Amino acid sequence: MTYVDWFNHRRLHSGLTDDNSYVTPAEHEAAYYRQITPAAEPVTQ
Repeated sequence: MTYVDWFNHRRLHSGLTDDNSYVTPAEHEAAYYRQITPAAEPVTQ
């Protein structure tokens, strides 16, 4: 399990981004879901 944790959360990977910045696969996945999930609209009364 140590390898899986390293592979997903600590390994830097430049192929996941368009601008050659380095992110972990977990960071890339979180950013993807932030993009496709609509922000909650504030409730007004």
